[in-house]
Amino acid sequence: MGKLVQRIVEHDYFQYLVGFIILCNLVALIFEAVYTTDPVKQSHLFRTVDDIFLILYSIEIVLKMFGQGPKVFFHDFWNWFDLAIVVVSVIGEIGEIASSGTRSANLSSFVYLRPLRLIRLFALRKRYRDILFALWVVMPRMGYMLMLLCSIYYFFAIIGMEVFSGILYKGVFNNDTETIPATFTYLIDYYNGVGSGRYYNINFDNVLRSFETLFILTVVNNWYVIMDAYTYLRGEAARAFFIIFYLVSLVILTIVVSFVLDAFAAMDSEQKQSQDASDLKQRKVNLTAQDLNHAPSLSQSKNLSVYIGMRKRTKEDLNVQLYKDDIPKWCAEYDAELNQEKDGGAVVAALKVVKRRSQHTA
Repeated sequence: MGKLVQRIVEHDYFQYLVGFIILCNLVALIFEAVYTTDPVKQSHLFRTVDDIFLILYSIEIVLKMFGQGPKVFFHDFWNWFDLAIVVVSVIGEIGEIASSGTRSANLSSFVYLRPLRLIRLFALRKRYRDILFALWVVMPRMGYMLMLLCSIYYFFAIIGMEVFSGILYKGVFNNDTETIPATFTYLIDYYNGVGSGRYYNINFDNVLRSFETLFILTVVNNWYVIMDAYTYLRGEAARAFFIIFYLVSLVILTIVVSFVLDAFAAMDSEQKQSQDASDLKQRKVNLTAQDLNHAPSLSQSKNLSVYIGMRKRTKEDLNVQLYKDDIPKWCAEYDAELNQEKDGGAVVAALKVVKRRSQHTA
């Protein structure tokens, strides 16, 4: 029974099924986010759907643990990761049930961790895990990039506080409804403090607010609203500040993305080289019945047998693998040099014969 369960959980179709369930859970969470304002107070339908997904995840963990065995199961980091996600989800479910009663429970906050289940997509395919590993590899270099980004943020934050501090507040454009140009009239709705009109909080009044504003500009979240507001209050020259910051941040983000891609490509190349190097260990040897007599551990057979053994890699093996594309060219050049030497030797021998004959004739 255990072997059958192991074959099931290790089959590709089982992995595809788990991936499909996680994607369905993603769709359910999206609908829940759209139609439910408070994640703790779910509707009966969404709560039932969420319980179904939790049961499916729990069944997957139980099947893996039963099929692989506790020793093998807990030896894999990603199994620990899946188990932790399920445990957190169960705690969130308990907290949700507790909070629905007459008294609230602190465990209800775990219900906000339900989207962590979607991270399990990275545990399904090795290619997805390589992405996380590439990010982990690039982290040391990302520290220097983060320091550079903070320095740039601080530089522009100081300039922003000197030029734009204290000029944005709630209802700043309400008194200019008749004189404001037509191209800036839309700013009234963004700064009147009603509904989504709270953009007056995005300002350069202090360092923290400045960093927040610069981050919003970096991710290009309605950046034109912020730029137009300061342009109206400080003049057209204010656009230069936002355009220069956008160009600088674009260059920095491009470098960050290139670091991640470079780490991913290097890791992929290293894995391929490691796989090729491991293949050097295997050697195929044809053995006859006479050879088998000297190897009692092998099965005695009258026919030709094939034995695949293991040996230590040598420096020559690694050199052959490293220069496998250049070796054919070097061999061709060597053969060409040998042919030239042979042709040259024949010419020299012919000249010697002619010389001896000429001397004899003389």
